Amino acid sequence: MNKPNIASPVQNDRFIEYTNINNLNIQENSVSNIQVDNIERDYDLMISHREFESSNRPFENEIDDQYDDQHVVLNLNDKSDENNNDTEDNIEPCDDDMYHFPLDNISSDFTSVKEQKLLLKLINFVYDAKLNKATTRSLLSLLQTATLNSSEDIPRTTNDLWNKLGVKFIYKCYYFCSTCFIELKNFHDCCSNSKCNSKQKPSELCVFSITDELKRIVQSNYDVIQYYNLPENHIMADIVNGEHYRKCNNGQRRLTLMISTDGKPLVKSKRTKTSVWPVISYLVEIPPPIREYLNNTLLLGLWHSAVTPPCHLLLNKIVHNIKCLFMSGINIYLQNEMIHFSVHIQLITGDLPARAKCNKLVSFNGFHACTKCILRGERCELPCNKHTLYRFIDFIRIPQPKRTQEHINLCAQQINSTNENVFGVIGVSPLSCILSIPDQSTFDYFHLVLEIHLRYLLSVWYDIIKQNTTALNFIDKCLDEISYPHSFNRRPRDFANYKKWKASELRCFMIYASLPILVKLCLNMQHCFPEVYISHFLSLYIYIRVLRHFNDRDEIKAMPQFIHSYLSYFSTIYDPCKELYSTHALIHLWQQVELHGGLAYHSLFASESFLQIFNKISHGSVVLGEQISFWWCVFSQLRSKEIHYTSNLLTEQKLIEDCFLDFNVIKMYSQEFDLLFYQKFGEFPDLSLKCYSRYQFGLITYHSLSYSRRQNSNSYNICIKDKNDPNKLILYFGQILFFFHMHSTPFFLFRRYLNSKNKFSSLLNPIEDIPNWRMYIDRYYEIVRHSTSELVIFPCSFIVSKCIFFQLDDTFTICTQIELELEHD
Repeated sequence: MNKPNIASPVQNDRFIEYTNINNLNIQENSVSNIQVDNIERDYDLMISHREFESSNRPFENEIDDQYDDQHVVLNLNDKSDENNNDTEDNIEPCDDDMYHFPLDNISSDFTSVKEQKLLLKLINFVYDAKLNKATTRSLLSLLQTATLNSSEDIPRTTNDLWNKLGVKFIYKCYYFCSTCFIELKNFHDCCSNSKCNSKQKPSELCVFSITDELKRIVQSNYDVIQYYNLPENHIMADIVNGEHYRKCNNGQRRLTLMISTDGKPLVKSKRTKTSVWPVISYLVEIPPPIREYLNNTLLLGLWHSAVTPPCHLLLNKIVHNIKCLFMSGINIYLQNEMIHFSVHIQLITGDLPARAKCNKLVSFNGFHACTKCILRGERCELPCNKHTLYRFIDFIRIPQPKRTQEHINLCAQQINSTNENVFGVIGVSPLSCILSIPDQSTFDYFHLVLEIHLRYLLSVWYDIIKQNTTALNFIDKCLDEISYPHSFNRRPRDFANYKKWKASELRCFMIYASLPILVKLCLNMQHCFPEVYISHFLSLYIYIRVLRHFNDRDEIKAMPQFIHSYLSYFSTIYDPCKELYSTHALIHLWQQVELHGGLAYHSLFASESFLQIFNKISHGSVVLGEQISFWWCVFSQLRSKEIHYTSNLLTEQKLIEDCFLDFNVIKMYSQEFDLLFYQKFGEFPDLSLKCYSRYQFGLITYHSLSYSRRQNSNSYNICIKDKNDPNKLILYFGQILFFFHMHSTPFFLFRRYLNSKNKFSSLLNPIEDIPNWRMYIDRYYEIVRHSTSELVIFPCSFIVSKCIFFQLDDTFTICTQIELELEHD
């Protein structure tokens, strides 16, 4: 790594600038912090006028305007994550709120507001008190005899309660012996198999009506589905632009399922240890991030047992229901008419063990574990001989045939009592009749890249860095100094605790923080960390960041060279015994992205979050599968009746009026703002001009330095694209000071940093000179002079995204855009 010469007494920066700072070009409507005209203009009257307006504003306005948004009806409590730096900026309610109903803003769909309030009180009490059916009936009977309420308002039975609320229990329960898996008629029945001496509680399988779940979701989201059906509203990297979706798109109305499954421990005591395996789905036609909201999750089935489910028991009935919908489609009553949709499957995903189970292939440590090719793994050499290796050199030496569904079907036919494994196929998967396993059973970058591969890299890096306490402290200091937007609920801290980092923290570290921190470490403490690790990691970094989210699909074709370079050196830099299937699978990600869009759009972040709800809606240790299914029907159906998303939720822009404007910031920049305003609009601001501390575009909220409740968040650090600049490819970085309206258009006062001519790529040496690697690195990381800035007024439409800043030294800062800020956290 080349460290710039910093010995010059005149230039003690980490970079040598080739721009004469005295010849800096200042725009007409900008004010430089180098030379600011001293404008004698008194702002005290204006400030006091605004402060008077603020002090007389009702207290209720402290609640974010977005909660009063008419484009999404939220009649449930919107509690917030206590760890969030700015909880009021979140449009999606906390998961906990799904299980409690407020008593205000009652929907007009019910005939009696009074009756609905009473019914919701009953539901809240039954749920909080953990009443079973018998005790619930006793409660209703007791209320019937009370004189405080009219007996006509009190449901006589539990069925009457759910009928009044319109709740339908759209699932059917099946029970199986947990040893031999013979089906039982009832949960408490004994196994009829004389050879089975099972003492475990029976396994539960709850299968939901896919038709009813689809109707629930579509009726809540039809407006945004119509909006996202238009090509001009598509996100380029999303699934809808993938080859598979476009190939199957015949122009007719369609609903496309993304399915996932995974296991989660539910009861952890040794005697009654059980786990739950849900099969869930999301609709591709709903735009992200609304697609992955808890309320838009389809629960297709649920297995609860002390043992993991056999593939055929978990999926057979669900696959049968899907096949029926393939043939018939589905009719949904929308906007006073019956509309027909065809139903399709986009993909199924899971972690490596779940994928192996559902695909009926050998486990990830088997010899033909890959679902994409027929590369045979080999045992590592003695004295280890414990690992099945999928060596890159074997993959390259002889071109590996691609797996096809036809080949899998042929292998399954050849399985018999003496040949239990044919090219890794161990049976017939129910999935084979509704999708192509090689093409539509996808890897999840949540597990494959972050939880498995990156965590291994961090373990190696940490073992090296921990030998130098000063270096470890330096990294911790760098992590602590990073300021993130308020939407980042988890931030990586304390490098020694990398094993405890959540996947979202690993994602944040890899996508944004890893390269700047490692570069700063090597610049400040030479020889404490071998630069070959950074040079090697660079190829993987470009590969994953491009495939996660992109604006040009042609870039996918350029990615194989990066992963080939990375894997070709992997076994020489790291332990050769770590060239496992999970490492080999990285080579197939670019092909998956071609078919199904960016990695972020079909990951398991939302699915893993969904797994957390099961502990909240199950009590005790008996028939928990049925309990979960019961309460899921109650809460999901009632919530869907109260929530309807419209396209304005994604497109509306507004300045947020509140009481959190710091007038000291306004006053600090009053003179410069006055001059800029005059240069921009040909007049001075009058007393009616209102300033704002926040701006919302769609689901993203931007702060300013004048927002008094921003705390440690940095949602005011942004990059912009000056649309009036003839060279529109240039991005500028800086900070929002405050917002204001002019001519019905939102504007903001911007402190713009001077772009440096030095490039971040000049600090890096790739392990192999791959074409265009500098282009990608310098796109993701730009260097600015934070010591040199100018003030400019821009319309809010110039904002591109929020940014994270990494201060390199007293003069220079590294800036990186936050792509896909709303990815599930």
